[in-house]
Amino acid sequence: LTVPKTRWHDRVSFSSDSRYMLCGDRLYDLESGEQIADNRNGLDELEVCLSDLSPDGSFYLRAAIGSYNFMKVDARTGEDLVVCRGHKESITALAISRDGKRLASGDRGGTFMLWDENGNLLKTEQYQYSDKEALEDIQFGYDSRQRVLRYEDNLYLSDEIEGSMRRIPYDNYLKVAVDLEYSALGMAVGRQGLYYYDLKTNENHRLNDAEAARRRGRGITTAAEVCFMHNQTFLLASDGNTLYFFDPNNNKILSAIHMGDNFCSIAASRNGKYIAAISGGKAQLWRCIYGFRYPGSDREFGADIVKACAHILCSAHPDKNVDELLAPLMEELADRGYGAVGKEEALKALRAARV
Repeated sequence: LTVPKTRWHDRVSFSSDSRYMLCGDRLYDLESGEQIADNRNGLDELEVCLSDLSPDGSFYLRAAIGSYNFMKVDARTGEDLVVCRGHKESITALAISRDGKRLASGDRGGTFMLWDENGNLLKTEQYQYSDKEALEDIQFGYDSRQRVLRYEDNLYLSDEIEGSMRRIPYDNYLKVAVDLEYSALGMAVGRQGLYYYDLKTNENHRLNDAEAARRRGRGITTAAEVCFMHNQTFLLASDGNTLYFFDPNNNKILSAIHMGDNFCSIAASRNGKYIAAISGGKAQLWRCIYGFRYPGSDREFGADIVKACAHILCSAHPDKNVDELLAPLMEELADRGYGAVGKEEALKALRAARV
């Protein structure tokens, strides 16, 4: 699938079930490959700079360059469902939580705002320490309690339940991705390349495939975009006009896709079926080959994902017993392409996580 006439500030995002893809203001059904909505309607003049599709694919968030407001938009009709007002500086970041019930926004002055799904303001906070430091990116963790906040000169991980705020040493991060367990960061660091930050040990490693560097004469040198793949181990990262599948544990490039221009947005679906990227005025969608969706033993990798999801669910909901968490765990596993995992195996993982 190729989407023509995309703008440099358009973004690509997927619904949780990987059926729908949003590219700027255009919605696509990936089962049929058809465009089902085009909500631009003369918005080119507004230069819509931010968008993010909801987990169920029913709505998305939209903000125009220089705007102090953002909209919750019906993905199929283009109707503004909610207009969220309150920022005193232009909006620079938008995000939707994993369950679709929390909306987040950030602005050029560094203000973070948290909203409910109906556009009611829940919280306003100012995290940055330097004056007028723009909040450039917001990412929710598995649930809405954890967030990654990337400012111009600082990177923070916040936990709303614990009330904690952790600063990560800053080094010109252009894009940051966090894994499912909130245990590692993938970081695109411009001319310094690609880094992998272990949040448990505070170790920061530059990633560079030495064998590939010898073969090509250089390694990954100018990483600008990064996201985690479905298995939460591999990274998808851009280096100029090349998109790499990278294994950070073995410091190896697995595969590469070449385009005619630099990448300005990349995304991977949660079940590992698709990746999408915008480059050179067009967006392209690729179907991931089987080997990159489930490397090595399916069973072995599946067990790791079950364990990780069970641990996170138990940590996020200490008041619920394992029987209450079984259905949410099975739903999460199905979303990620592991629908064949049995209930007994899922219950076993939940019980182990409770110990």
